[in-house]
Amino acid sequence: MTWGRVGDGVVRPRLFWRLLFAQVLVLASAGGGMIMRLSL
Repeated sequence: MTWGRVGDGVVRPRLFWRLLFAQVLVLASAGGGMIMRLSL
């Protein structure tokens, strides 16, 4: 991941949190799938 200027996080916090939230969702769904597979 390449980070822009630190000011971008202050100027566009909504975009940052949206991207962070999307990343967490993807990781959670991927991790959930792995756990389901392992439990089977």
